[in-house]
Amino acid sequence: MKQSESDKMLGKILRDISKKYGWNSSRGFIFKKDSLLFFSILINGQPKTKQLSWSLTYKYYEFDDLFWKIVKLEENLKQPLSFRACGVWVVPGVEIDSDYKILDKWGETQILEQVENIIQKIDIVANDISMSVKSPEDNLKLVEKLHKSILERYPGAVRNIWMDKLLTNLLLGNVELAGEIARSRVKVNDTGGFNCDDSSFYELVIQYLKGSETTVFQFKRRLQTFFKSVRENIKHLIER
Repeated sequence: MKQSESDKMLGKILRDISKKYGWNSSRGFIFKKDSLLFFSILINGQPKTKQLSWSLTYKYYEFDDLFWKIVKLEENLKQPLSFRACGVWVVPGVEIDSDYKILDKWGETQILEQVENIIQKIDIVANDISMSVKSPEDNLKLVEKLHKSILERYPGAVRNIWMDKLLTNLLLGNVELAGEIARSRVKVNDTGGFNCDDSSFYELVIQYLKGSETTVFQFKRRLQTFFKSVRENIKHLIER
């Protein structure tokens, strides 16, 4: 079977199986938004070697929205959900797991069976993770755990999680800490994987923090602190 024929067949299988389990499919990516998170599955097939490989990544859904505001691409906020999976200027996801399987025969029946097994298992994993992440802080803890696991498997991995840390602090209203992260990354020439008009992602963060948008995060942080205090007071009253 030619690669083009295999890709076409696999594409149809991905669309059918992903729909069955409540996922979306576009351009070879399978994806969905689940509560606070965005998950993406990439499944590739190689007919010559009969190898079916897959990877599951995820990110905090609000990261992309904030990223686009920082890099002045707010028009991307109007893009369909699939753009967060296969778009160029998006926050990269963190790998949760990946694997491959060599099939005995490269045919539609065998591929369909394996794809369904993969998506069925991944769907359970994604649901468990989504239920465990209830805040940006929960998400950052998971990102750090997954990144540590990646470094243990691949010590030379280039991907770092400074962008995740910075965006998390911005969402929490920790503007000063976000600024410190941005300035420290600029000093070591970390672009964050993004350059626009000779400005890296972290340089654009510094520009962004000088704008009026910072007051929104500060206000949001004060609200969070206020409601936390209210909840604690209510809890004390109930315990009495």
